[in-house]
Amino acid sequence: MKVKYLFLLPIIIFALSLYSCGDEDEPITSTDPNPSETKTDNEIANEWILDEMSEWYYWSNKLPDKNSLNFKLDPGATNGFFETILFSKNKANRQEMYDKFSWIESYTANTKSASKSDLGFDFFPVTFIDGAGKPTGDYGNVVVYIKKGTLAEKSGLKRGHIITAVDGIILNKDNWYSALYANKSIYELDVIDNEIKKEIKISSPVTPAYDDKYVLMDTVYKDISGHKIGYLVFNTYGTEGDASDLQNNIYLIQRLTDLQKAGITDLVLDLRYNMGGLVTTGVHLGSALVPNRIDDIYEIKKYNDVLQRKIENSSNDIKEDWLYDRFREKILWDDTEYNNIPKLGDQLQTLCILTTGYTASCSEMTINCLKPYYTKAGKNLYVVGEQTTGKNVGSWTIEPENKDIKWKLQPITFQSFNVDKESNYFNGFFPDQAADDYEDLKIGLKPLGDLEETLLAKAVSKITGIPNSKSTKTKGPSIVKSFTLDQIEKAGKRSSMIINMNEVKKIKTKLAVLELGADK
Repeated sequence: MKVKYLFLLPIIIFALSLYSCGDEDEPITSTDPNPSETKTDNEIANEWILDEMSEWYYWSNKLPDKNSLNFKLDPGATNGFFETILFSKNKANRQEMYDKFSWIESYTANTKSASKSDLGFDFFPVTFIDGAGKPTGDYGNVVVYIKKGTLAEKSGLKRGHIITAVDGIILNKDNWYSALYANKSIYELDVIDNEIKKEIKISSPVTPAYDDKYVLMDTVYKDISGHKIGYLVFNTYGTEGDASDLQNNIYLIQRLTDLQKAGITDLVLDLRYNMGGLVTTGVHLGSALVPNRIDDIYEIKKYNDVLQRKIENSSNDIKEDWLYDRFREKILWDDTEYNNIPKLGDQLQTLCILTTGYTASCSEMTINCLKPYYTKAGKNLYVVGEQTTGKNVGSWTIEPENKDIKWKLQPITFQSFNVDKESNYFNGFFPDQAADDYEDLKIGLKPLGDLEETLLAKAVSKITGIPNSKSTKTKGPSIVKSFTLDQIEKAGKRSSMIINMNEVKKIKTKLAVLELGADK
């Protein structure tokens, strides 16, 4: 089994080293549905799917009885084999968590290109509504930020523009994402500009060989009612665990170090569009922001019952590798230490984290894992904006060794907890100060970093205690955010959380040595 690890954990193929448990502890395994017949491609794939899900799935004890399953179903279709075995909402009672995020994907799926070319902006879908609040059937993409140094920045595209058509094709609930990832060098956009109340056309070229940055921008507001407030827009935790991600970790720590040297008293951390990334980045960010940093627990992981028992009955090294991430003094990458991580959290009185419904996974983990330490230190950690997604569970990608199987899985495999063993945000974090990110969309969104921008203005007000008096006008089209994160992920815009694969190889080697010793 080839495994690409996602979300919070330094995980490897672990069960092979721990199969000493009795039969009563073994996960479900599939049997041959047609022992006397030649298996179809679907049957081969579905047997593999059930085997992997029985081993790793967080709700493995909720999988259907294998004798009730139809192995001839299409593995990845709507209501196909994979969907039928998930612990979905309709299978859970009102008190139970259920699976909102597991997915399966064909190797031939039209996914976002892995090249270094870049669209140059980010966007999220919306539905237009009429005066009575009813959907009109029209859809659009709201441009939420433009990346610096891209061709899109020069095209005239702005934050708050609403894209309604791409290359003459009107956007709908199915093509809103794929239309902008069609492997083209330039896109012709039909755009609503609410600042001038006109529909315009913009040619937006893709930027080749673009070096994307985690940090979109940072600045310091030097004297706001006696506060020196830092602001940092952080849009991803990274994806690949490669040299580029290492450089981005170094850049992130440099920006946080500069904010420390600037003497900021408070920080606004903008995670409103951050859907996650590398856990290593999360540990580095948390290490910079935690007050009174020591070698303490950042987060704890819990797996399905069978796997959890095996881990807890193993060596301390195994438990440390599987269950815990700890704060760090330096950037750690592939066993090599780099820059010192600043103790910025020591000088902060207030940390305000800006959120929307697109704040997910590692971003929510950052909130959950820092909260106990801010409370203990007598400092403020506020969530400002909108209710977050509610993804307190993680996963990793599982790929088949059998190359005839053309599917890869991303099942939920664990739940994340903070040092106080809290993980009660399945429905998201509710803001301490509510604010609508699109409040000013009808008149044009302010640029990120503008002190009159809605969420930043609310955060500054929360820090200073001075009420925000900004008023809202009501011209322009009405829209609603009708897409949930799981719908957005199914379209291809994923909230991925990935571990550096070199770390995985290191831990695999350790486990292999332990297994050899146990067999002697």
